[in-house]
Amino acid sequence: MDGIVLIEFMTNPPAMHTPREVPDWFYWPLEMFQGLAWIYAYVALIRRASVDKHVGMPLGALALNFGWELTYGFVLPTPEVQKWMLVAWFGLDVIILAQALKYGRKEFPRIRPKLYTAVVLGLVGYATLFHVLLGREFADFYGIYGAMGINVFMSAAYIGLLRKRRSTKGQSMGVALSKLLGTFTVTIMFAGQFPDRWLLPFFGFTILVLDLTYMTLLRRQFLAEGRRPWSGKLVAGPAAGPAAGPVAGTGPAPAAEPVRENPPVPAGAHSPRSSHV
Repeated sequence: MDGIVLIEFMTNPPAMHTPREVPDWFYWPLEMFQGLAWIYAYVALIRRASVDKHVGMPLGALALNFGWELTYGFVLPTPEVQKWMLVAWFGLDVIILAQALKYGRKEFPRIRPKLYTAVVLGLVGYATLFHVLLGREFADFYGIYGAMGINVFMSAAYIGLLRKRRSTKGQSMGVALSKLLGTFTVTIMFAGQFPDRWLLPFFGFTILVLDLTYMTLLRRQFLAEGRRPWSGKLVAGPAAGPAAGPVAGTGPAPAAEPVRENPPVPAGAHSPRSSHV
């Protein structure tokens, strides 16, 4: 007796199925949009890090992302149009990795500089080997399982980064939104190409929930810092003037001292000279 079995294994599992043909009007807009969305996210991350001197991508997520792009951009076969997009992403990821080596150690002050560099590069090497073995094992021509798995981890890691840092440094609503839209677009595209691979939309739904949660928390953090969520600029306070009251949270304004009249000047004495004369 084999025990209770609710779902039997398939002789031809969904991961081995060839993609379904989809019309160009469905595929190309989604493919180009998700590519541009991620390029924008990378460029915005680089710009934010150069201003704040803090890297906005969690270190583990950066290592996995770098390893995936290195694997499918230069090591394993993948569709030609995806190859060129991966090369563009990889070039931007090299800059983000360099910023992580330059600015990231402040997140780990107890680690010596040389050890920190070795740990980061070791993580990148390990992540690359993981993706090579994963792609080879599943013959994942499109790299979709590694890509969606990375994004689940990355979305959760962004929430962890925000809670640990308790600051918006290195982060922006634009990056969060472009990541959400890029991944959601990929989820729709994969649902059309691989309708029987149920794990992919499961990943996509999980990522969407985590990304929306992160955007909500990030917006609250911007407001708590007195900044506009989308521009990052400081919110202007009320104009100073006679009618301006105390700033909220600072307590009541101190009571004004009573105005004292000068004592009468005795006859023959001289009045003190005014400082305004």
